[in-house]
Amino acid sequence: FNYSDVNSTATLGAGNTSRGENWNCTVSITNGTNTTTKTINVTIKNADPVTPILYNSSSQDVGNTTTVIEDQVNLFTLFTTDPDAGDTITYSYNGSSVAGTSFSTSTGNFSWTPDEPDNTNTTIRFIAIDSYSGEPIGITAKDVFFIVQYVNDAPTFSPALANKTISEGQVFNYVISATDEESNLPYNFSMNVTPNLSLVIVQINSTSARIMFESNRTATYSEGGNYSINITVIDNESGSSTGRFNLSINQTNVAPVLRGITNKNSSQEQNLTFYVYADDNDVNNTLTFNISTTSCTYSIANPWNITTVNSSRNATGLVNVSNLTNNHVSCRYVRITVIDDNGAEDY
Repeated sequence: FNYSDVNSTATLGAGNTSRGENWNCTVSITNGTNTTTKTINVTIKNADPVTPILYNSSSQDVGNTTTVIEDQVNLFTLFTTDPDAGDTITYSYNGSSVAGTSFSTSTGNFSWTPDEPDNTNTTIRFIAIDSYSGEPIGITAKDVFFIVQYVNDAPTFSPALANKTISEGQVFNYVISATDEESNLPYNFSMNVTPNLSLVIVQINSTSARIMFESNRTATYSEGGNYSINITVIDNESGSSTGRFNLSINQTNVAPVLRGITNKNSSQEQNLTFYVYADDNDVNNTLTFNISTTSCTYSIANPWNITTVNSSRNATGLVNVSNLTNNHVSCRYVRITVIDDNGAEDY
């Protein structure tokens, strides 16, 4: 190299040098009359990796500051090059203590899923290391400041909603509760029941509510069946979630009730007619009447008959004898029984 300017410099690029080379450099300075010569020895050292770049999932260089979103998987890739042929580049970071992060030392892939309460803004240092023959010989680093964007978490039922079973005549009293990471109180509860059922949901406090029948009454026979109940809970930042449980109401058969029957009077060879009545709380039941004797002598066959005029839950029976015989007299003590579909009876 010949330079006439004493301030001149020369730069040799990576393509002109190789790591480990020894160069003897001789510099001569002359004024035309006298010449001074200086020789120095130069050893070519390893070049560190280029300062790494952190790319986001859209392949954009994030620079020194970027934003990550809470509760989402935020993906990045660290990348660099090295001017020295034959070097192996690996990566590391100092964010292993940051909850929700993971990092690949071979690919530079970095992911972070911030979660409440570990959603603090933080600086993470990313490091590129070049190695030759298995020995690390160069290092560069880049600091990136991460801003965590808050996301409201929807509340969840705690404990989870569970299927319930009650029987006719029982009260239904189910307390439900919710929670969320941010405790954005109060929680409001709403309910939808299919098919329709006269349930109400009553707020107990900022996190709980009670589901029950109106006026805390008991389940009726007609309400027997299966119901799908959807419950929605909403926090004070409009975060919401919906859960479902099934309510089964079992019908309990109630015995019918025979209304009071007074003693009846008539004479042999005369007629005898009277009605009897019975009621059943189970609206879907049908009733039938039966008449039997309790005092027949000489093994006389039962001479009495009763007709079920109306078999509904408010039933009517008719005893109608047009001609009372001696057998009726001998079997004058009778028992009238009412029986429902399930065999429950009264007499």
